[in-house]
Formats: sequence, C-alpha cells, structure tokens
Amino acid sequence: MNNTSEIEASYIVAVKWREHGTEEWETGGLEDAWLGPGQYGEFTVGFVECAKWMVGKYSDVKFTLYQAETERVLDVKEISEAWVVEAYEVLGTLSNYWVG
Repeated sequence: MNNTSEIEASYIVAVKWREHGTEEWETGGLEDAWLGPGQYGEFTVGFVECAKWMVGKYSDVKFTLYQAETERVLDVKEISEAWVVEAYEVLGTLSNYWVG
C-alpha cells in the first residue's frame, strides 16, 4: 500500500474470499495501517485454511481499502480465480510465531 497524499493517514484493509462461481463471500482478514505522506507499506492480512473439499477448486479474492477515520471506501480490487488448491497434505502448523 502506498500513501500518495500529503498527509498522514490511517487505513483499513478488508479481505474476503469465495469459491469461484459462488456468490457468498467469506471473511479472510482485517488489518489497520498508518502511513505517512509518500510512505509505502506491505501488510499480511488474514489467511485461508484449506480443506480437502477445496482440492481442484479455484477461489476469488476481494480487497477493500477504507479510510479509517471516515470508513469511506477508497478502492476495491477483485481478482477472479486468484488461486487453486492443487493438493491437500498436512505437513504441520505454526501458530503465533513470526517466521522470516
């Protein structure tokens, strides 16, 4: 995300996903961010837990950017067939750890 304005700003990014071809969106995550003028930031917002029924199916994703103070929608980006689950294999999990 890039703040192209001349003022400090707070943003909210909402992410939703759905199985391709369906109508109902599922919540994937919500993140708030503060950026100064001209500042750029990368953010991880939410996650999708894959299940066996998802193998071979495509999913769509929708990002909505809000101005935090007013909750005004600044931008919406929807990506059709953003990813496909190719296999379901449990390899282990990491929770509440930063991995870099």
